[in-house]
Amino acid sequence: MKKIVFAGSFDPAHKGHLNTYLLAKEKYNQEITICISRNPLKKSSRFSIEERLLIAQSIFKTNEIRVVTDVSDIINLIKEYDVIIQGYHEISEIDKLRPHYKQFNCEELFEKNDFLKIQDDFADVTSTNIVSNFFNNEQFARDNLSPLGFEMLKKKLVSENL
Repeated sequence: MKKIVFAGSFDPAHKGHLNTYLLAKEKYNQEITICISRNPLKKSSRFSIEERLLIAQSIFKTNEIRVVTDVSDIINLIKEYDVIIQGYHEISEIDKLRPHYKQFNCEELFEKNDFLKIQDDFADVTSTNIVSNFFNNEQFARDNLSPLGFEMLKKKLVSENL
């Protein structure tokens, strides 16, 4: 049996992430570990790692969730696994990932990726879209986050806009 990980910042985890996770579970017919990490390409995150863990637990409904925060820990964790699940919208996104592996001196790990095409129903479901359109389309956020994720995001965005 292969060791499979679905890694991401999950800031916050949403139903698009869940759909990719479920596609991977169906494809491999086994449990998949979720790894929540800090995105080394971004300076900050909307939610703390602890908050992201709570939201992820509420949407993925699995105990197979690990948290890593340091880039070297992320790389070491990925080395433990045979397959890295990545969702993508456009094929061009895959090509953009390769230089980041090179940047962090782990180019050989790129070949472990299994890129799963995000289904059309979830094409617009991104953390960025959920956050940036929250006040214009609260229902979109409600539909694509867990109830806990929605309440935590609403509280955070309201406090930021006071």
